[in-house]
Amino acid sequence: MVGQADLMSPLNSNTIHNFYSSPRLMVLIIKVTLGLGYRWIKNNAAILGFYLFGGYTRIDNNARLWGFQGLN
Repeated sequence: MVGQADLMSPLNSNTIHNFYSSPRLMVLIIKVTLGLGYRWIKNNAAILGFYLFGGYTRIDNNARLWGFQGLN
């Protein structure tokens, strides 16, 4: 891998809730992902949240792969 960039930028947030996007780009081995997530503070004791990521990868021999993952 030659280069990588990852950013977690808020789309809408306050002191308790945060809705964000998380784009990522890797160079040389072509990989692009885009994520959306939501987090909130519960009773000032825990951070809860979920996200959904989708991505595209191109590897040796021009094989291409689309993938998605999520966590809640």
